[in-house]
Amino acid sequence: MISNKKKLVFSISDYLASETIHRNLPSHKAVLLAGPDGSGKELLVHIACNELGGILLDISPMNLARTFNTGK
Repeated sequence: MISNKKKLVFSISDYLASETIHRNLPSHKAVLLAGPDGSGKELLVHIACNELGGILLDISPMNLARTFNTGK
């Protein structure tokens, strides 16, 4: 039996990989993932990028401060 998380991942990856969807979407599209801590939002993003060959850039303030040594 497939878990709910796997069903969600499959449905999102099928949606994102659909050629018809890509042809009909505007060039800019965003998705808001909301949920409590530990619900798998970040994991879902990593899985989607991995499955679709995307590049994930972490531009969070904490990561930028750590990368450019601007944090005090």
